[in-house]
Amino acid sequence: MKSSRFEQIRQKAEKLEIKRSESTKLENHEDQDRLTRILKKAEALEKEKQQSREWSDNIQAIQETYGLSDEEIRAIIHEVEQDDQESQIPAQSDVRELQPLEKLKKLFFSSRGRIGRSTFWISIFATVVFQGFFSSLASRGLAPLGVLALAGFYSQLMLVIKRFHDLDKSGLHTFLTLIPIVNVFVFIFLFFFPGTEGPNRFEDD
Repeated sequence: MKSSRFEQIRQKAEKLEIKRSESTKLENHEDQDRLTRILKKAEALEKEKQQSREWSDNIQAIQETYGLSDEEIRAIIHEVEQDDQESQIPAQSDVRELQPLEKLKKLFFSSRGRIGRSTFWISIFATVVFQGFFSSLASRGLAPLGVLALAGFYSQLMLVIKRFHDLDKSGLHTFLTLIPIVNVFVFIFLFFFPGTEGPNRFEDD
């Protein structure tokens, strides 16, 4: 009986020792991770200090070279910082202004993507008016403007292709719009049939 209890005690003691060993390994691993993070932060801080010292040395050299007072050098630094901030403002506004232009460029001059019925109605109407206006001017002796009329026709083709894409059809179906009588039924299909719901093989909805 005593030997059996002794064996049980020995086994439990062995398990406890294993747990302690595993716990020690885990703590050592965590300590190593902490030490690594501390070293990285210390290196980053030292790098910042080094850059700060170099900045101060360079500013001091400029100040001594040109005989500037502390107030004068501070005023120059402030002026340069303001110039940097002002130079960034137009760049951001230019990006905002380009976004609508990029959308219009994609809508009228790209065959990529898809468009719904409402966008197709409005865009086709706009290109027809555009094309008719410049065709009229070209017929009155302003022949070079006929190029703009051709641009309107090209935009119509791009719109038709994207509308076919919305219906999950290949853009090659656009050639059907060039066939008399058949093109009437094709445009009825394009103007009134809804596109596929959700993503299709050409673009997300």
